[in-house]
Amino acid sequence: MKGVARSQKTGIVTRALYVPKEDERRYLSRDQDGLPMLRLVDAGDRLAIWSPLDGGVLLNPKGPGLRSLGLVTSYARGSDYYPAAYRAAELRKGRPVELRPEPDNPHGRHAVAMYAPGARDRFAYVQRGRSASVFRRMSEGEDLAGVCLWGPRRRRDDDTAHVLIGARADLAAMLG
Repeated sequence: MKGVARSQKTGIVTRALYVPKEDERRYLSRDQDGLPMLRLVDAGDRLAIWSPLDGGVLLNPKGPGLRSLGLVTSYARGSDYYPAAYRAAELRKGRPVELRPEPDNPHGRHAVAMYAPGARDRFAYVQRGRSASVFRRMSEGEDLAGVCLWGPRRRRDDDTAHVLIGARADLAAMLG
């Protein structure tokens, strides 16, 4: 857990702390119950995706490897159009995100809106390159949800949230 300990100490996760992309595959597996053998851990400025194998390593949430487990990350896009809902969503790390497909959306037939739990108004959308697969899985009846890995903060140059999307049971296990 040295990467997690270092990030907690400094409050920042850098790319250098992630396992190299070419070594990622060995850390991406499921247990005997079919749940990912990964955990979401507090790493200072965000939740990090951690594998306990080999003493523990951090996985890059933007890397392609997570897709092999049905996990996808997305920035919250379009939040500029919904500033009140975005602020009300309180998108800090660990915050749950509800997903709702919008097949009649005039900007994209595979649009998937993001909502704070229990909210009436969307605060953003799954980014375009990721929305088609999320939309398809939800249309096939898969129960998908999201959890905020990091959100807007003071002293940060970006003010967008980054959300991990996956089967609700997988996310619950990873948070457990």
